[in-house]
Amino acid sequence: MRFGSHRGAHNFCEQYLDREIADLVPKGSDLLFEIVQQRENLTASKLRYIASKELKDPESVGKLIDVMLWNGSLGVVEGDGARYIFDVGYKRQYLATLLRGDGDVSLSLHPTLVAALTTG
Repeated sequence: MRFGSHRGAHNFCEQYLDREIADLVPKGSDLLFEIVQQRENLTASKLRYIASKELKDPESVGKLIDVMLWNGSLGVVEGDGARYIFDVGYKRQYLATLLRGDGDVSLSLHPTLVAALTTG
């Protein structure tokens, strides 16, 4: 499942993303909640730092970011707004290159993910 502006099944989104990262993080939902709590001024470096508290090797942190980019839950702020995978023709490599090139690049969590984790 990929997050899109028309998707609103909050509980399903949370459970699906949780399953996607379960192989990387034993308590995936805990990590997601922490990322959402730290979403203000989120940068690539900040996300890597948060993830590295649960994921002990850089390769796993990179895999987590790739999963979040691919399913559209994580976007890269470029110009005046966030660009998600569906905004760039599903070219994950484009977004990944923006992240690798600048640790201070601003990131955005998709509103559906934020709503899924912050509303009851």
